[in-house]
Amino acid sequence: MIFGCPDRFAIYFDKVDCWSNDNFNEGIIGFYINNNLFHKYIDQYVSTLDINICDLQKYFLQKSSINKVLFKKEKLALCKYLLKNRYPAQVFNSQEEYDDYPDNLYVEEELIYSIDINFLSKANLSMFIIKSLSKARILILNLGDIVDFFNLSNLKENEIVEVIISLEELKNIIDQSIFSFYVMSNRPNRIPPKKMSDF
Repeated sequence: MIFGCPDRFAIYFDKVDCWSNDNFNEGIIGFYINNNLFHKYIDQYVSTLDINICDLQKYFLQKSSINKVLFKKEKLALCKYLLKNRYPAQVFNSQEEYDDYPDNLYVEEELIYSIDINFLSKANLSMFIIKSLSKARILILNLGDIVDFFNLSNLKENEIVEVIISLEELKNIIDQSIFSFYVMSNRPNRIPPKKMSDF
């Protein structure tokens, strides 16, 4: 099932019966942004839908991600800012900055704008959302393996995929996804109200 418009922003998920049981609904999940499906390989879509579908509301509709200043920031500069603050011990502006970073220094990660759904990290994807009062700006990129070090000076603007949609459209996509999941999972006693999010 696809919710939204794939040539802008959409959520795709399907239950796989042979992977599922009475306790968990296993399946595949992904995002379409500007006609790009994230990610390319089936093993990176595999998901426990009961967890990941509910995570959509948690991460996409939280009010704390409103920042009108960041929303207007140029794409490459914005992405560097978000990456640097999300992964302060792994993302650096240069090799020299990385070499000078103290091993025992702890810097708190900024999680407000990060979409931390587990199938994204499994695919080495980083996804962020920034909101104005009426719109959402969603960015996604593949960092590869940044366990140790990612050099921001190597990041190119064309490696970042982004879309801007209205908050109303985003809310409708999330609501439809969650509602349809509960219908699909055959748990009528757990189906939430039609309008679940309250942004």
